[in-house]
Parts: sequence; C-alpha cells; structure tokens
Amino acid sequence: MTTPPPPGTREWRAAVAALHAGLDQAHYGSIEQVPTATNRFAFPLEWSNLRAAITGKGRRLMEHTVSPTFHRARFRKRHPTQERLFGLFFLGEATARARVSKALDSIPDAPALEELVELGILADQERRLRSTLRFVPLGGDLFVTDPPDRSIPGFTYLGRDSAVLSDLLRSALRGRSFERALDLCCGCGVQALAVSHHAGSVEGSDINPRAVAFAELNAKLNGKAPSVSFRVADLASGAAPPFDLIVANPPYVWMPDSERAANLDGFGGAFGLEIVGKILAELDCLLAPHGEAHLVAESPVLDGTPLLPRIAAEFLGETNIGASLAPLWYSVHRHRAAFQRRGGSSYNIYYHLVASRDLPPGIRIQDLRWPSRLAYGTYVRMAARAFAKPRGKRVPNPGASP
Repeated sequence: MTTPPPPGTREWRAAVAALHAGLDQAHYGSIEQVPTATNRFAFPLEWSNLRAAITGKGRRLMEHTVSPTFHRARFRKRHPTQERLFGLFFLGEATARARVSKALDSIPDAPALEELVELGILADQERRLRSTLRFVPLGGDLFVTDPPDRSIPGFTYLGRDSAVLSDLLRSALRGRSFERALDLCCGCGVQALAVSHHAGSVEGSDINPRAVAFAELNAKLNGKAPSVSFRVADLASGAAPPFDLIVANPPYVWMPDSERAANLDGFGGAFGLEIVGKILAELDCLLAPHGEAHLVAESPVLDGTPLLPRIAAEFLGETNIGASLAPLWYSVHRHRAAFQRRGGSSYNIYYHLVASRDLPPGIRIQDLRWPSRLAYGTYVRMAARAFAKPRGKRVPNPGASP
C-alpha cells in the first residue's frame, strides 16, 4: 500500500508530525554520517567517509562508498537505536514487526504501530513492515519524501545532489541576507528551506503536484511556514520578479527519450541541459539589480569540452550577468554510459554554477584542485572502460545548444 499524496487526512498529518518530532528528539539526524551509495570506484571518497565514521561529524548520507555495509556496521556499534530507525525510515527496509515495534519504542510520543499501518505510513508486506515515507535529515532540518520507488505516481526525489546543493548554499550564503528568493524545480523543498535562513520570503515551484505537497508539508513540519510558500508551476511561470536570490536543482540527466516517463524528476532533455538552458535564459528577467542565482547541473564532455559553459555563454552573453562554474566531481553513469558514449561523451562534469549581476560579464571556469583532478580522472577512465560497451552507430552531435 502506498501512502496517499500529502497532506493526506488530518489523522495522517498528525501521525507524520508526531513521527517527525519524535525522530528529531531521538537524534535521528546522526544518520547523516553514514554513506549509503554503493560505488566500487569510490576510493577517493573513502577518506571523508572514514573521517565521518571516526569523528561522528560531517554529512556523508547518500554519498558514495566502496562498502556501505562496513560503515553501517560501525554506526550500529555506536548508535544501535538510530541504526534501527535508519533501516526503517531511510533505507526503507522490510522489517519484522517486533523490530519495528522496538524502533517505535525509541521514538518519544510515536504513534502506535497499528495506527501507522492503518494510515498507510507503514505497509504490511508478507509479515514484515515497510515505511512508505522516507525521513531525510539535512542541515538541521528533517524532510519527509517518497522512498526510492519510481513506481509511485508523481514520485518525489531527494538524492545526493539535493544534499550537495543545500550544503553549498548554506556555505555560500552564510552571514548574508536577501529580501526575496525563488526555488525553481523545488521538489520536496530542500533548497527553499536551506535559503529560508537567509531570505525574508521564499517561493518555490515545481511541475509535480506531489512534490509541491511534500514541500508544503516540510515547510510546516520544520517551522518555516508561512515565510516559505510553494505552487505548482513550470519553472518561473506565474512568479512576480524581481528576486534577489534564485536557486535550482533542475532535472539534468542525459538519458534516452524512452526513459523519460519513468524519470520525470531527472530527465534533462537534449544532452541533459535543456531545462538548465531554459532557466539561464530567464535569469535576466528574474534577477533583481544585485541578484544572484545558484544551480547545479551535470554537463557531458563532448570532444574534450564540457557543454555547460558553452550553453551558459549562449544564454548570458548578451546580458549584464556574469557566471562562475566550479566543477565538483566527474561521473560516469553505469546504466547510461553506452548511450552517452554513442552521443559523443565518455564522462560528465558536475558543476555548481553561480550567476550574478555583480560578477563581471562573461563565463569563468574554475579548476578542480590537482589531487581531485587526478583522482577523478583515474575514476572516469576506469569506470568508462568498465561500464561503456558501445553498440550501434554514433548519435550525431546537433551542436552546443540544447
């Protein structure tokens, strides 16, 4: 049984609010130190994973690791109560009733097990229970969203890139304040809540009604309503500019058209940068005189040249907006490597793009530090050989513009 789209019934909302408050009191946020994404080429990241495991500090949740089992075992030894909650409410594991009951006992004022089953928050599956909601701690807030199950109608995504942009914003905006902020492709509200600490008011928009319902729920649960509001809209449609700050974590994955229906949250169109291009094209109309924008996107590298800087130059070149692109990592998609190679790209670069009217016009591209450049260069060569098995003819390159 799948949880009905939030906000659900009054009883459903009350039970979710009780779980949310109880998990916070039970120090559920400590799971942030556990990396959870399996990647056999993740050795360059293991030093950060181990440091978080040893010190208990540093967000590693949803980060890549060679051995998630090892890190979970270390966490279980130090935090047995939180590890049970981690398996149930983050990993979405089917769990024996007795173990679920024990986990709920550790949550202050948690609803009764049978009540959660009746409301659909826990689903009964062959004598085991599985949570139909995912609780994700990020930056001091606790978010409620869908479990990683794309069969859910209107599936609402919260992943590694959501956490990365939230971290970047909290760092870049520290000590600063803005009057009005806009979060495009808001999903369940992660970025809107991140910038709410720095803006008088925040508006968020998403084309997915279920995502907007989750965002509204998260704003309320984390005490940010009514200064943070959301609406169902395609990008900035219906918004009233100007905005002092714009943030976006748009769909940016380059994938075959045949995968679009099952990946609406990630399908980025041509070369994965079609929606990114639309956002950049609207910035000149949306930004206030001293406004700035932050977005993250993945750029394929075509003929040795990343595509995103060329697109940024195309859409911002005739404006008074300057942009800086900072590469964060290189990547190869295991299940799409062959498709992307046929299109002319053997790897991607993940960028943090900052655009501002206060930056000199033009596009500036920063470099990774040489240790990271060396590590990721080795990674993409190994991963490309392991994952990419080109079949069929090469897809023609239609040019830089999406």
